[in-house]
Amino acid sequence: MKILFFGDSITDAGHNYDKEIPNYNLGYGYVTFATAKLVENGYKSMVVNRGIAGQGIKDLIERFDKDVVSENPDVLTILVGANDFWFGLEVFEERYELLVSLIKEKLPNTKVILMQPFVLKGYHSDSRNGVYHKIRDYAKIVDKIADKHSYPYVQLQKPLDQAFEKLGEEYVLYDGIHPNVYGAKLIADNWFEIFRRII
Repeated sequence: MKILFFGDSITDAGHNYDKEIPNYNLGYGYVTFATAKLVENGYKSMVVNRGIAGQGIKDLIERFDKDVVSENPDVLTILVGANDFWFGLEVFEERYELLVSLIKEKLPNTKVILMQPFVLKGYHSDSRNGVYHKIRDYAKIVDKIADKHSYPYVQLQKPLDQAFEKLGEEYVLYDGIHPNVYGAKLIADNWFEIFRRII
């Protein structure tokens, strides 16, 4: 089984772009923890990280053929939205729907899992007059699209909010946007709960 994670810096997490070795050097983020969870539970999978820092939904559309269709994954997970608030909600929704249409056209047999973009209070998210907190509005668009297309959906804002209240930002998202070790594990655990329901 090939599982591909597609997204921005939260997925990227410093993984090795140059040399893809199955289940190795997948970065320091949730993809690595998800891979460990898969192995721990007996899923013999090839995991592919196709996150690139700084990207948004437009970039994912542009590299969809090269980075996703070429891999023909059995399971495709998408987490995007942290860099899209500059373009407006309507544009984000249009672009996300375009990406979904490409998936349905080119990968009709691939199982798709959508992940909810998220944000917490932190030094990065609170910068620029708190503009990053608009991510919560963009998450509502992904909620809507997942429901519309009946895609399995990983809701992340609530568990991250709960962890933040209990532990504080330094133990969840170190800057309000990017996960630290525990935050990455929490995301992976929530992803795995959805994954095992559909496999």
